Amino acid sequence: MLCENLTAKELYASIGGISIVKDMFATGLKIGSTQLAISAMEELIVRDYTNIILRELDSAFKEGHVKIGTSMSTMIARSLLESCRETPYLQRFGKFLFKAKTDDPFKEFVDSGAATVC
Repeated sequence: MLCENLTAKELYASIGGISIVKDMFATGLKIGSTQLAISAMEELIVRDYTNIILRELDSAFKEGHVKIGTSMSTMIARSLLESCRETPYLQRFGKFLFKAKTDDPFKEFVDSGAATVC
């Protein structure tokens, strides 16, 4: 098999268009594939498309594709916490996800004041 040793990093490096990575992230969230969602999200972080991450996560939580307290939300939180040192807003949101209580964690995040902490 030609692709037996293809890594996620090599796969994403071969994708030039950001819309494909965005679609992979959205699809991973929608179908509950932690591996697809997290790997695509981390590629978006590397490419500095944090606005896409915010939009897609907000949508996924509001549509019920991702729920607080699940392995998906925990993995998203861990990834944001570890990978977003250059993007403090997303890093704080990742930390907040561990204690979020509602189905709209972005609203809860903003309402808690954690979004504006420097």
